[in-house]
Amino acid sequence: GDVVITTYHLNPHTKALGYRVTWQNQSLVYATDTDSLHGSASPDLQLWVQGAKVLIF
Repeated sequence: GDVVITTYHLNPHTKALGYRVTWQNQSLVYATDTDSLHGSASPDLQLWVQGAKVLIF
């Protein structure tokens, strides 16, 4: 099967991207430079990482 890579804009100050790699219905998300002002991920980011088998945060 094909590997699918999607990106997510994590931090407006640094233009950092997060990556979601999906293969055979399994996902790994790499999202390390989030601009979390309140100590937690934004609701949009939480939705984007939902269901990942592995999360590097």
